[in-house]
Amino acid sequence: MAASTLYVGDQNPTLPTTVKDGNGNVMDLTGYLSVTFALAYAYGTTTLFKAAGAFVNPRTSGGVTYALGALDLSGATPGRYVGQWILVDANSKPQHVDAGLFDVKVGY
Repeated sequence: MAASTLYVGDQNPTLPTTVKDGNGNVMDLTGYLSVTFALAYAYGTTTLFKAAGAFVNPRTSGGVTYALGALDLSGATPGRYVGQWILVDANSKPQHVDAGLFDVKVGY
């Protein structure tokens, strides 16, 4: 899997995705109450940030998105990170979905 590139201090891009189940089918997110995006250092246990994302309408499309905040990458150490979406359903049960790999680099 190829990694997406972000730069220390970036406040763009917005990170969109379509959530799919284990069979590759688009998930209907109608019954979910919240979505969170988390980014953690790939070779450790430290989470760089974890913050509320948003559902894309219609929720049957499986779309979620996260807009990088001003401080999300401001203190990032360059390296490989792992992204994760956390969906919470009406019964407060979380479901974790892989958001892919991210290489954070220093801009020029």
